[in-house]
Amino acid sequence: MKLPHRKRREVTLNLSPLIDVIFILLIFVVLVAKFADQERIDVDLPSAEAGRPAEVDALLVEVDADGQVWVEGQLVARDALFGELEAARRRYHRAVLVADRTTSLQSAVDVISTAKLVGFDAVAVATKPPEP
Repeated sequence: MKLPHRKRREVTLNLSPLIDVIFILLIFVVLVAKFADQERIDVDLPSAEAGRPAEVDALLVEVDADGQVWVEGQLVARDALFGELEAARRRYHRAVLVADRTTSLQSAVDVISTAKLVGFDAVAVATKPPEP
């Protein structure tokens, strides 16, 4: 007895949604890499022989040559620094001070002292390797 032969349907796989998701992820990665590499203010870092890479998840506090303080790229008045650092303390446990080499030592010490008063576990000072 001959059985009737059914026609098989071809199975197709639609890759359009997968390609869309991959392109969106690629765009996200490129934008994040570009923003992470961008410097916020013009700071000439001091050099140091000893050092190690900075913490990835740390609050970035910058002091420029004029002594102005920037927290995460936003200019902050000296009298509002405590409040800004206290608000950022909820998200970060460590801070990195990026100070211009020509800024006064007192400006850097004030920022470190305020960060410690707010409750940051550690405050690192960013430097660059010495030029050969």
